Amino acid sequence: MLRTALRLGCLLATSGAVVVSSSGCAGARVKPAGQTLIICVSRFAPKALARQAAVVRALRQRGPVVWMVDGGIFGDPWAAACADGSDEVQMLSAAGVDAVLLTPDWLSFGLRRQQELVNSARFYVLGTNLVDSAGQSLGHQFMVKHTDEADVALTGLWLDSTDIRIRLSGVRFVSPDLAARGAGALMRQRADVIGALVPPVDSVPSWGLGFVCGAENRQGSSLPLGGDFNVRRLDLTLLDGQIAQARQVQEDSAGPAPDSAAARMLDSLGRDADSFCQARAADLPKRLAPAELTRLLVRGFLATGEADGFIYDSLPVRYALGPGELSLRALIDALSDPRRLALIPLNGSQIRALTVGKNYSLDLRPGLPRALPAGQTWRIAATQEFLKRHPEPAAAGYDLTAKQFWTIAADVLQSPLRR
Repeated sequence: MLRTALRLGCLLATSGAVVVSSSGCAGARVKPAGQTLIICVSRFAPKALARQAAVVRALRQRGPVVWMVDGGIFGDPWAAACADGSDEVQMLSAAGVDAVLLTPDWLSFGLRRQQELVNSARFYVLGTNLVDSAGQSLGHQFMVKHTDEADVALTGLWLDSTDIRIRLSGVRFVSPDLAARGAGALMRQRADVIGALVPPVDSVPSWGLGFVCGAENRQGSSLPLGGDFNVRRLDLTLLDGQIAQARQVQEDSAGPAPDSAAARMLDSLGRDADSFCQARAADLPKRLAPAELTRLLVRGFLATGEADGFIYDSLPVRYALGPGELSLRALIDALSDPRRLALIPLNGSQIRALTVGKNYSLDLRPGLPRALPAGQTWRIAATQEFLKRHPEPAAAGYDLTAKQFWTIAADVLQSPLRR
């Protein structure tokens, strides 16, 4: 009878939080109350990044942490254009970010450059439903964080099927519901608990996931993202391969001193950008008004034969330049959108329907008739901002120029034939 009671005491001690005297069962241990995995999510802001990194660094001293940035890292087209996206990737790598949501702004560089940026990042670019023509993720399908209590897998989902940037040739958008089910099945083979990072929206379905970050999920654990740049936390208490408890916390990123490594990287990148932008782009013999400069740049670009026409609803050049030496900064700032140009395949009928009765300007390559033949396909260039305002022409797909518009503009201005 005594032996039975002792055996029962050992079972209780090893299966619950019940303390049993070691004199009664020498091998018994008290089972811990679980382990906390801290999921951090923040918005991208270069000026706040070093302080965000300091917050996360302090949290890592407590236990395992996953820090994710909820996309939108290339939101400033002029900053992204200067270094062709590499500065933002280097900033986040230096700060110690674990993952970033793959969003369509990564596609504004074209697929080749986008893949170079993903490969250079020291973090995961989570995106399971933005895929290439072969159905492979353009980023990383998911990541796995190992803890003592459970392995946790995270994927990323883009939600907006109307975003014109996903019409880039070679890109496919997979329904979030379908993609979540497919990624969920794969993640369950590798992990005990699965979750997703999504863009900030009011609410999303649960998709059978354990938790969702970036939006409200009323059927499970979630971490909505606010409008500020503070670090938001979802503390997951993991026990026996499951979420035992979830708690939302907001960290004040204004409190701690900036992380030194991130601050040094930001300062270094800032100095490099200043030095780069001070370089000479061209020498202008006279002052060029926006309309005159637009004609010069558009005609110079069309002379390369890369496009048959250039369409715009407002001048691609915002203000006058010259005379004298023109810096790269001044040139980039003067362009309404310095990024790569979109190249849209349109037949003559589509072009007429696009331009008749609308306040668009269409400049054609020299030698082409003003009324382009209806049955022939032509490549019409436009800025990406034009496509954002008028997505219909590119609904069937489009390409991007290999060079950014500001480098094309610099080439035209440096050409001895520019006049």
